[in-house]
Amino acid sequence: MLKNVLYAEHIKFISIVAYFVASNWVIIERVWAIINLKGYETRKEYKFIVAVIFGQWFVSAGGYWLAVQGYLPVMLFLIPGIILTISSVLVYRYMDRKNKRKYRLSKSVGNAYTLTERYQLAENIKTAPLVLAMINVNITLNTMVFVVS
Repeated sequence: MLKNVLYAEHIKFISIVAYFVASNWVIIERVWAIINLKGYETRKEYKFIVAVIFGQWFVSAGGYWLAVQGYLPVMLFLIPGIILTISSVLVYRYMDRKNKRKYRLSKSVGNAYTLTERYQLAENIKTAPLVLAMINVNITLNTMVFVVS
């Protein structure tokens, strides 16, 4: 019974690390959607998406194992997490402002963007609160890890 609880704790911590990795991928994906506004909807990169999903779990499990075995200090994971979170906040603020400015332009000048670009722009604005919530969770988890370690 105790062994099962121990495995569950390992899976829980690997999932937390995977969340840190995945949330930064989501932010990068949203930034890519903003930069590549014209052709974002037509691109299909399934191999890259599958590689990212397996890669984040591989990195998370490997990093967690190295930390548990004592090969890597926890601070080695915490410092990049803090840097990524701070940069995520800055990038989010900049891109949110840029999206809203583009959206106002598309409303004032009807033919400033194609229909696909306007759809992508509206999607970027609609997903902005979700990205902000994800950043807030990252900040909370990073703070908790920093306090615990």
